[in-house]
Amino acid sequence: MPTGYDKIAMSVVRAIHFNAGSIIPLNVLNVGNLSCLEASDIVEVPCVVNANGALPMNVGPVPESVRDLIVRVKEYERATIRAAVSGDRGMACDALSRNPLVADAPPPRCSFPI
Repeated sequence: MPTGYDKIAMSVVRAIHFNAGSIIPLNVLNVGNLSCLEASDIVEVPCVVNANGALPMNVGPVPESVRDLIVRVKEYERATIRAAVSGDRGMACDALSRNPLVADAPPPRCSFPI
């Protein structure tokens, strides 16, 4: 299985060129694959890759034990994107403070220039 991005990219190119039907984990539009996320979210799921491109495989329901974390990380990502697009410092601070992976860290002071 490819491990680096360069190897994954080459695997995709080979699978398309040779119409291989390879199964490769890729970032694709969710479009209902993970019901706990929005259709426009990007998700990493196994895809069948052939001459027609990448077809996301249905991964089934997300286990309850990780569902909340997945939803919270995606909310953090959406807030970060909105902040980056707007250039608003307050939105950036709010987005950074929403990261559930650093829940024990104090909220950022936002002394950085934007």
